Amino acid sequence: MSDAKQCANDYLWAMPTIGTLALVVSVVAVLVAYNAIKTNRKISEDKTIADRKTAKLKNTADILVRWREDDKVRKGLQVLRDWHNNPETSVSVLATSSNNKDDLNDLRYLLNFMEDIAAGVKHDIYDEQFLRSSIRSIVRNTWTMAKPFIESVRAKEKNNAYYEHLERLKNIFEN
Repeated sequence: MSDAKQCANDYLWAMPTIGTLALVVSVVAVLVAYNAIKTNRKISEDKTIADRKTAKLKNTADILVRWREDDKVRKGLQVLRDWHNNPETSVSVLATSSNNKDDLNDLRYLLNFMEDIAAGVKHDIYDEQFLRSSIRSIVRNTWTMAKPFIESVRAKEKNNAYYEHLERLKNIFEN
């Protein structure tokens, strides 16, 4: 056989091998691309989760700073303590009396502020563990002192939804 015929014959035998090799390379390339896309999505999801966690911690830190700097919160806590420690009356009187409007407004401000925090925990805006380590006893003690007032408000308005998030948070913090 001549060299030209032999070369052509070798080329014809190599053609299917080159085609098969090209197919294998293509399949490997597709698999590598698929894996890269999947890995990038996972990294993106992990970053999103980390960003959410960071935002939640920042929100919690911000609300705790606001809590400590808010004079109305401090005033509401003082009003609640004063009414709770008064042996001649009950804090529940504030819910039904038209007297003591300033005390009523201060107490409502405190409880509404705490209700907002509790709702934020429920809706995953604030970090529960961070708050637990920071204001657990305050939430529990506030609930204990304000419970007669809250029960009176609920009875007067015929609505048990008043301060339900605060009650839920208090129950979480008790466990």
